[in-house]
Amino acid sequence: MAEELQRETIAADKEIISTQTFDVRESWKFAHSGQFLGFAVVVMYFVILGLTVWFNNLAMFGVIAGAGAIAGLPSLVRSFQVKNTKSDSVLVKK
Repeated sequence: MAEELQRETIAADKEIISTQTFDVRESWKFAHSGQFLGFAVVVMYFVILGLTVWFNNLAMFGVIAGAGAIAGLPSLVRSFQVKNTKSDSVLVKK
């Protein structure tokens, strides 16, 4: 009877580990797809800036560079806020 209980416990533990592994893989895919999209946007931004310089359109360069700086400002502020809150927080293991 104890051996059967042990087999059931091992099977349940394997199921939990399998589920957790699947969840981690899915969250990794989701997080990295966002990073790839962000990278593509930044590359396209610099390509457009390069084209404005290539065609000697400095007014459009100023507009695009200014819009990019304004759009990136919230991310910059948020990155500083996250760094400050991480140092003050205590990690709790679930």
